[in-house]
Formats: sequence, C-alpha cells, structure tokens
Amino acid sequence: AIGSDFSVKLLEICRERKFEVFAADCTAVPLRTGAFDAALSIAVLHHLSTRERRIAAIAEAKRVLCIGGRMLFYAWAKEQTSGRSGHIFESADVFVPWHLKMEG
Repeated sequence: AIGSDFSVKLLEICRERKFEVFAADCTAVPLRTGAFDAALSIAVLHHLSTRERRIAAIAEAKRVLCIGGRMLFYAWAKEQTSGRSGHIFESADVFVPWHLKMEG
C-alpha cells in the first residue's frame, strides 16, 4: 500500500508511523495508469473548491486503477448528526476549509 496527501505535516506523521507516502495533488497523481487494485479517498472531496476539481480527483483515482479495480470516496454528509468534526452544513455541496487545531 502507498498513500499520498497534499499536507506535508500529515505525511510526516504517516512516515513516523512507517507508512509509505508521498506528496501529490489528487487531481494529478504521479503514478502509472492501471497500477492499483484499489483507491481510497477519505475526507478529500469537500476540500476541493470547485465541482471541476472534484470530478478531476475522481477521474484521477479511476485512472490509476487496474481493470476491475475498486475505489471508495468517503465524505461528510449534510445529514450527519454526530461525529468528530462538529460541522453543521448549510447545504449539501459546500467547501469545508481545513484548520489545524493546536493541542493544549
């Protein structure tokens, strides 16, 4: 397994935990076409500012999958009533800015 993220800090945490990761834009991943059996995207789509960038990210995940590969996109839902984020969404399609919460 290999992972990627745009956040250098998150990548540092992953490397500390011995995961193989690299920095990349999810709309242009530097990986070979058809190289993977699965693609997983967790809490990414709502950080992409336009519908076009969201579609590009999905298309890019599809591109790196082999024939018969599977992809899963996990995103927050407007109807979500519990969870760690505490966000209350005004509509079903919103841009959610990311903020680092400091410990302490």
